[in-house]
Amino acid sequence: QIDIPQDQAIDSKGYCDAWLGKDLEHGRDFILEATNNRRVSVRTKDWKYIPTGELYQMSEPETKNVAAEHPDQVKALKKLIADEAARTTK
Repeated sequence: QIDIPQDQAIDSKGYCDAWLGKDLEHGRDFILEATNNRRVSVRTKDWKYIPTGELYQMSEPETKNVAAEHPDQVKALKKLIADEAARTTK
């Protein structure tokens, strides 16, 4: 779990040009989101991970938590969140 300090914004780096196809070199393939309780979740093309232990496949409706079936994916997305937090809070 990563708590966001009140004086910081989640994922505050601008990626508008990458999303619009103007700058593909500086984009990335995930988005960090703040949950209702100011924790950080991550969404990729194929997955959504919420730090309460929820993992959803984006190709399916967000009704079935598949974290138990994909522990390696959970581990990778947790690491992604931690790495981004370490990078942005220096």
